Amino acid sequence: MQAKADIRTYIQIARRRRYQILAPALAIFALSVALALVLPPVYRSTATVLIETQNVSKDFLQTTVSGYVEQRLQSISQVVLGRVNLMNLIQKMGLYPDLKDMFTGEEIVAKMQKDINLEPVQTEVNNPSGARAGPATIAFNISYEGRNPNKVAEVASELASLFLQENLKSREQTAKATVDFLEKQQEDIRQEMLSLEGKISVFKEDHLTELPELMQLNVQTMEKLEKDKAALQENIRSLQTRNVYLEGQLATIDPHLSGGGGDGQRLGSPREEQERLRRRYMSLKATLSDQHPDVIKAQRELAAAGKEVGGGRDDRYLAEAIKDKQARLARLSETLSDKHPDVLALKREIAELEKARQTAASAPQAPADDASNPAYINLKTQIVSTTMDIRRAQADLSRITGLQAEYQRRLEGTPRVEQEYQSLNRDYESAKSKYNELANRVMAARESKGLEESQIGDKFTLIAPPLVPEKPVKPQRLLIILAGLVLGLGSGAGLALLLEALDQSVSTPEDLAALTGRPPLAAIPYLPTPAELKAKSRRRRIILGVCAGCVLALLVLAHLFFMPLDLLLLGLSRRLSAIF
Repeated sequence: MQAKADIRTYIQIARRRRYQILAPALAIFALSVALALVLPPVYRSTATVLIETQNVSKDFLQTTVSGYVEQRLQSISQVVLGRVNLMNLIQKMGLYPDLKDMFTGEEIVAKMQKDINLEPVQTEVNNPSGARAGPATIAFNISYEGRNPNKVAEVASELASLFLQENLKSREQTAKATVDFLEKQQEDIRQEMLSLEGKISVFKEDHLTELPELMQLNVQTMEKLEKDKAALQENIRSLQTRNVYLEGQLATIDPHLSGGGGDGQRLGSPREEQERLRRRYMSLKATLSDQHPDVIKAQRELAAAGKEVGGGRDDRYLAEAIKDKQARLARLSETLSDKHPDVLALKREIAELEKARQTAASAPQAPADDASNPAYINLKTQIVSTTMDIRRAQADLSRITGLQAEYQRRLEGTPRVEQEYQSLNRDYESAKSKYNELANRVMAARESKGLEESQIGDKFTLIAPPLVPEKPVKPQRLLIILAGLVLGLGSGAGLALLLEALDQSVSTPEDLAALTGRPPLAAIPYLPTPAELKAKSRRRRIILGVCAGCVLALLVLAHLFFMPLDLLLLGLSRRLSAIF
């Protein structure tokens, strides 16, 4: 069939295939009507819960239970709608008794989860920071669907109560867990602080004199010791100079006093004369050179006096002479080299004096006379006193030098001690700062815990309790019937078009013209034979019988597996009266 289809063609097809269109359409429509009448009613009860913010201003009291409302609502729903709670609720309310023998507990819980619907209620609110308005969840609806309206209301009320209780429980648990965690952290930091305090105390005991706070005192003490040392050194030099002066004075005084001559001059013994000449020689030698005529003369007179006195010895003279030569040698060595003639001459003189001293030491010596000159005794006493002062000053100088070394060691060790000390202090200050911060946070957490326990924080409030539904929400019977009607007509039309496409017979003059390529001369209508009429009537009766059988089978199935027909007719009449 190649002819172009138009509206007349479809009308002709509908006439030819009217039974193929009406049969499936009536069957599907009847099935949809039966289904709309057979399906049990489903009722829904809904509770509305308002999400209230805390009554106390957040500027004065902050809560530790943070997170978005949607997140908390999802977490609470996971607990409330969990398997354990739903199984307890099913057992408590006696739900789904007809499913317990056919399905497992998990399948029944899954069925109840499908019957429960949680729907957030959102609205546009202004952002406190001044940004544009955005959606915010201010409430939520919790609903339950079932066949028993009273039971549905009870279950919805129980679910709303579970949401309220779980919200309070979770917030209190969160606040308590926050307090416990912060208190444990605070105790750990406190133990750390005690440990650091012990380490700092031991460190101070081990480095008591090297602490950074004593550095200024150590520097001042070092400066004072330096001044004291300089003063002692100056005092020692002064005492040594005085001692040298006194020894020089002592060398010019005769320790023994003798009687005077007739001319009023004092006369002495040969030894006293020898001592006088020796003192004069030493005095001249101290101021003049060895080649000076006066020094040579005094040396000759001293030698003559020594012959007159005899083979006695004078260790003091030799010692003083050696000491004087060594002092001169030291002064010359500072400006002259070791090969200089004057240096070599002094070394030879010192060596000769040493030999003379050793020779004199081996010779017998007459006992010394006791000094009787008061001036000599006075100078001798001053020399002894000055020597003792020098020794005391030298002892003090040695003590101060030792103290300087000790304080120098302290100052040198202070940077290393300061580094370790500052490290301990930093750790302690950091721990102290953490402890103070945790103390504030613990206080805030305890206030938040009291806020949650007093139920003046963010909370759920039931503003619309669930009611017993009067009308079912499912099924939508008119929609099912209309859908069955549309589906039946569509199925019939589709079946007719399919059969028409598969049919290869020529039904119209247009089909013949399209097949032969020539227009027909005339169209003779089809005249059915009596046998064809009988066959057509038989097919009609068969079709009607099949439709009646389907309706009868549907009624039988409904009577056997759903409810008795009398009850079904009674319910149908009530529903029809309620609908129309």
